[in-house]
Amino acid sequence: MKLRRGALAAFVACLLGILSALPAIAATPLNGVQNEGPCSQSSEWKLKADSDNGRIKVEAEVDTGIKGQHWSWRLIHNGSLSARGNAVTKDGGSYTVQRNILDAPGLDRIVFKSHNAGTGEQCHGSVKF
Repeated sequence: MKLRRGALAAFVACLLGILSALPAIAATPLNGVQNEGPCSQSSEWKLKADSDNGRIKVEAEVDTGIKGQHWSWRLIHNGSLSARGNAVTKDGGSYTVQRNILDAPGLDRIVFKSHNAGTGEQCHGSVKF
């Protein structure tokens, strides 16, 4: 009887550990990579890359905490400009850019650069996928 209780207790403890880890596992891309860091002033950047039907789904975000800021941005893939544009921070003070780019053979290096001309702040980050 004691063996059964001990085994049951071990099983329940193991199950609870697995269940507590599920939210973190669900939030992590299966094959993807992510990097984040500070910008040159008080903002923060985040860059994610993941497989998407033979392409690379790239998501870049800048969070300033201030609504209405104007930013220019660029995505550079293996040294060549892949996409560029302008964005304005939304109600939460951030903007997000999403693009699907070609998955080149071998290791892909994706660089995200963003600049706020009004404040002079710059964000720069990269991932290898």
